[in-house]
Amino acid sequence: MATGFDLQHYNRVAGFLDLSGDSTPCGLMYDTRVVCKSAATRDTVLARLIALGPAIETSGLAKNGAILTWMAFASQDHDNDARIFARFRDKTGLDAYNRLSAVLEFWAVGKENDIDKIEQRGYVENGKGWLHR
Repeated sequence: MATGFDLQHYNRVAGFLDLSGDSTPCGLMYDTRVVCKSAATRDTVLARLIALGPAIETSGLAKNGAILTWMAFASQDHDNDARIFARFRDKTGLDAYNRLSAVLEFWAVGKENDIDKIEQRGYVENGKGWLHR
């Protein structure tokens, strides 16, 4: 699976890999690349991602297994890039995550001054591998 997301080029700044520890398979993976306006604004975005991590981890969605993985990363190659990688049990989990007040606040606060663009890609399991959309 070629995602353009090579972990050797990123540092983890926040989040959790497998909160339950039971390697539950996911129904949906979501990769979000955040391109910030500058290195300084990326630092601001990373600070907000670090603050967002515990809110995601302690949310009911993570505790009930709707969110299986949520991790934030800083690019080593580009000083204005950040990444969010998440695994969800199903689309319902993704939709509920997108409605969390902490997530809505994160995007609302940074959209005007800090974030230049956002690239997103979802992956769904189709029985033969992962189909990206």
